[in-house]
Amino acid sequence: MDDWEKLKNKLIGVKGLASIGISDLIGAGISSLFWFYIATLVETDKFGQIQYFLAVAGTSYSIALFGAQTVITIYASKNLKLEGTLYFISFLTSSIASFVVFFIFYKIDVSLILLAYVVNDLATGYLLGKKLYLKYAKYVVLQKILSLTVGITAYYVAGPDAIIFGLFLSYLPLLLIIVRGFRESKINLSLLKDKWRFIVNNYVLNLAGVFKGHVDKLVIGHLLGFTVLGNYVIATQVFLVLMTFSTVSTKYLLSEYSTGNANKKLSKVIILLSILIAFFGVIVSPYVIEIVFPKFTQSVDLIKIMGINVISATVGQIYSTKMLSMEKSKHVVIGRWLAAGMMIGGIVSFGSFFGVMGLALAFLFSTTSYAAYLVVITKLEKENIF
Repeated sequence: MDDWEKLKNKLIGVKGLASIGISDLIGAGISSLFWFYIATLVETDKFGQIQYFLAVAGTSYSIALFGAQTVITIYASKNLKLEGTLYFISFLTSSIASFVVFFIFYKIDVSLILLAYVVNDLATGYLLGKKLYLKYAKYVVLQKILSLTVGITAYYVAGPDAIIFGLFLSYLPLLLIIVRGFRESKINLSLLKDKWRFIVNNYVLNLAGVFKGHVDKLVIGHLLGFTVLGNYVIATQVFLVLMTFSTVSTKYLLSEYSTGNANKKLSKVIILLSILIAFFGVIVSPYVIEIVFPKFTQSVDLIKIMGINVISATVGQIYSTKMLSMEKSKHVVIGRWLAAGMMIGGIVSFGSFFGVMGLALAFLFSTTSYAAYLVVITKLEKENIF
C-alpha cells in the first residue's frame, strides 16, 4: 500500500509539473509572440513608451499588493484559509494606488491594468497553492490567448494607445478564482497575527523585485529615452523566453517544497538545462533579432550578455524558492534588495557612460550578485539543496 501511495504521489507530481510546464511554455510563447508582433508594427520609441506605462502599472501594483503570489501559494497549500483576508487588503490598497496613478497620468488604461495584475497574482497563487495545476494551466493559457487576440484587435481598431486596455480585458476571467477564494475563506484580520512577519518580509521582497523588474524601465525611459528602452525590453523579452523552463520548474518546486516534498534531482536537472539554454540563446537569438526586428538592432549586444545570465538567474530562483518554502525570507529579501541596488545603480552609472552595453553590465552584475549571496548564505547555514 505504501509503495502504491508513493507511486501515486509521484505520478501526480509529474502530472502537476507537466501541467504547469506546458501551460507556462505556451503562455510565454504567446506573450512573446504578441510583443514581438507589436514590435514589428510600431516604431521603437512608441514601443518603449508602451513598456514605460506598463512599468508604471507594474511598480504601482507591486507597492500596493499585500498578499503576493508567493504568500498565497504557501498558505493555500497549508490550508490556512487566509485567502479572503489577503484578497481584501490587496484590493483595498491597489484600488487606492489605481486612483493615484490615474490622477498623475490621466490614463485610465494604466489604472485598470494595475488592478488586473493584482487579480492575476492572487488568482494564480491560489491555484498553485491548492495544487489545482490543470486549472492553473487552463487559466494561464486562456489569459495569454485573450491578450494576443484582444490586444492585437485593440491595436487595429484604435491604434497603439489601445493596447494596454486590450491587455486589461484579457485578465477578467481570473476574477472567478478570486470569487472562489472569498467564498472559501472569510475576511478575518486576526488570522494575520502570527503570520505578519513573514508576510511583511515577503512584501519587502516583492518590492525589491519591483525595482529590478519595473523601476529599471522607468529609469531607462527617463535617463536614456524611449528608443533605448524599446531595445532593452526586446532583449529582456528574449531573456524571459530563455528563462521559461527555469521559471516553470521553480513554481512547481515552491508548492512541493512547502509541503515537505524536496526534489534534489530535479534541481540538478534544472541547472544543467539552464546552461544549455543559455548558450543556445547567446548563439541563436542575435541572428533572429537582426533578421526579424531590424529596427531593434541595439538589442543584439544586450542579448549576448543577458543570455548568459540565465544560469545565475536559475541558481538564484532555486535557492530562493527553498528558503521561501520554509518561510525563511530574510536573506531572500536582502539578496533581492542587493540585486535591485546593483541594477538601478548600474543603469544610472554604466548606462550614462556606456549606453546599451552599460545596461547589459548592470543586468549581469545584478543577477549574479543575487545568486552568489544566496549560495553563500545557504552554505553558511548548512542547508542542503542539491
